[in-house]
Amino acid sequence: MKYLIIALALISAVIIAGCTSDLNASPYTKKLPTDNPCYSVNCVANQECVDGSCICEQGFKDCNGACIAADGCCSNSDCTGGKLCQDGKCKASPQTCEFNQHWDLEYEECSCDEGTKYCSSQNACISSKNCCAHIDCGRGERCVPQGLGTRICLNDDNKHCKALIEGMTGSWFINNSRFDITVKNIIEQEKVRVLVNETEEILVPGIDIPYLGYRLYAEEGITVAGGRCESDDR
Repeated sequence: MKYLIIALALISAVIIAGCTSDLNASPYTKKLPTDNPCYSVNCVANQECVDGSCICEQGFKDCNGACIAADGCCSNSDCTGGKLCQDGKCKASPQTCEFNQHWDLEYEECSCDEGTKYCSSQNACISSKNCCAHIDCGRGERCVPQGLGTRICLNDDNKHCKALIEGMTGSWFINNSRFDITVKNIIEQEKVRVLVNETEEILVPGIDIPYLGYRLYAEEGITVAGGRCESDDR
């Protein structure tokens, strides 16, 4: 009887060991022959092995070595409309930033775009190549501050456009109606904040919005003036 119990215990141990080994095995070691290139390959979540290499499964895409949903975002460049990529999804920025700035998720503040620098005397982010203050210029020179401009259009069957700089107001007289449009400021992604007869609108370059039967928009492309050293004699 004693030997029978010992034999049963040994058989049970072998069975348990076999099950444990099978549970811990790679899915490829259970299903594939040993000469298959994927036999000993272990892929992470949302990946599958093909010819010995791990690739994203159908419905997923690569994002810095990880596989995320195909409709998800990997970086801010995957998002449109000024949205930011956070946790694989495009989300609206919690705050509107100024021209040459973007919302920094890590520091939770507006930061200067790549290739620009913050100029305290102008309270703006300007090109890294531009002067910020007179001290950046040579003797007998002065720094001309950065200025921003755009073309605002108010169209019916015809195109009526005016070039305006920040803080400037233009007047349109169309079909016996007057429209006063002020460019308050130019903000992130070259969007333009305007006042149209005291109504505030934000214009995305190249995209028109309806306004009292007309089409209001800012043309694509921002004009950047100044930011350079000039002679004091000018």
